[in-house]
Amino acid sequence: MIFSRSLQITQEELKSWNLGPLPEEEGILETHFTDMYSGKFCDVLFSAPYFTHLRTGKLNPTNYGSLLVLDAYYCYNEVETLKILKQRMEQLSYPSEITKVVSDLIVKYEKYCNTFLYDWHLYPDAVDNVESSPIPVKISPTPTMGDYAQHERDIAENAEPIYGLVALYPCFRLWPFLFWKFGEVSKDNLYYEWITGNQSSGSSAIAVDNLITTYWVGKGRTWDTGTFQEIFKRSMYYEKNLFEEAAKTS
Repeated sequence: MIFSRSLQITQEELKSWNLGPLPEEEGILETHFTDMYSGKFCDVLFSAPYFTHLRTGKLNPTNYGSLLVLDAYYCYNEVETLKILKQRMEQLSYPSEITKVVSDLIVKYEKYCNTFLYDWHLYPDAVDNVESSPIPVKISPTPTMGDYAQHERDIAENAEPIYGLVALYPCFRLWPFLFWKFGEVSKDNLYYEWITGNQSSGSSAIAVDNLITTYWVGKGRTWDTGTFQEIFKRSMYYEKNLFEEAAKTS
């Protein structure tokens, strides 16, 4: 199976949101990513041993698996974080276009989490209904992963909810961006299906960027550039530190 982590949005999903075509110009979040992170920051990350070994097919399967299990912790937490965001957005009468996207992202993350549940057998903590508990049993996050998940939860619970999508954006954007940089990969590579299954245009990130740029900032809603940039930066550095941790054991 292709165990895709890119969580991309299909054309059918885009149509169901009635957001109109994606703009050709970069939005607020993508412009910030391009200006601040797509160059040296990503080059340094891409040259880390984890990605070097992944590209050549020499990555230790234990290291590959351990990062995915940590990612399971992140994704199960993300489902709960998105549910909090959705509830707060509804309470604050957010535009329906935004709450609809968040609802669909919840479903998308839940489907992805089911691959951990049924393919990796990471069953939730001692409950009759295996899908009723959000966090699989006995996954102990690294300090970075624990802090990253808590960072997103804190934003969802305490900040203006739109910034919860800002906190998510680096995950949506960095993953497909790094896999896109792989280019063509040999079919003899042990991780060929994993790499090619995650190479994408970053449609989830583009859609969220369009959502915030057009349906929030473009409508004159509350937006603080300093707050946005600080939340964005913290998420980016948690992403970077996660791969650096993985690289230490590669």
